Amino acid sequence: PPSRPLPSPTGGARRGGQAGRSPGCGRLRQAGSAGFLLLPVASVCSMEDLAASAPSSAGLTYMVVASQTLGLAVILATGAWMGVYRGGLAWESSELQFNVHPLCMMVGMVFLQGDALLVYRIFRKESKRSTKILHGLLHAVALVIALVGLIAVFEYHKKKGFPNMYSLHSWCGIAAFSFYWLQEKRSEAGKRFKVTNSLQR
Repeated sequence: PPSRPLPSPTGGARRGGQAGRSPGCGRLRQAGSAGFLLLPVASVCSMEDLAASAPSSAGLTYMVVASQTLGLAVILATGAWMGVYRGGLAWESSELQFNVHPLCMMVGMVFLQGDALLVYRIFRKESKRSTKILHGLLHAVALVIALVGLIAVFEYHKKKGFPNMYSLHSWCGIAAFSFYWLQEKRSEAGKRFKVTNSLQR
């Protein structure tokens, strides 16, 4: 059968690993003895490469505005729920400390983490260094706020004498936060590896 090259992130077909390749993407290799199928090598493109090569969308601005409006509305609704209908926020109060948890998780794990992922797409025409710094800062702030939310709920359980990790929600939440933290550590390790390689060269 004839060769069917895989499509590239820029939309064009790749033939022989040359045409339509995005800067920063890995090479292509032929699989099989006859070389009929083209497969990408591991670690083909980074997130910023894919964002930079993606075609511009006329509706991107409206989608970003809609996502930010919806995110802020959810945060305000959660704050009103905790503040008006559940008595407010207080770290020292055993009754109100729990209210810190849903608000922090909503701000950190949903809103700020989502914005960190959108950075490379929204600011794709800015310098890579600037977008990386903003991306890392948003992730770091989101991680700290989510950690405060976790500490709040564990402290609340301790004061009330409730057991920890007794529901599916708690196990799923800990798993999500753990994977998020491991992803941050992996990203830091990758940056250190790149800096070390550049210094050795």
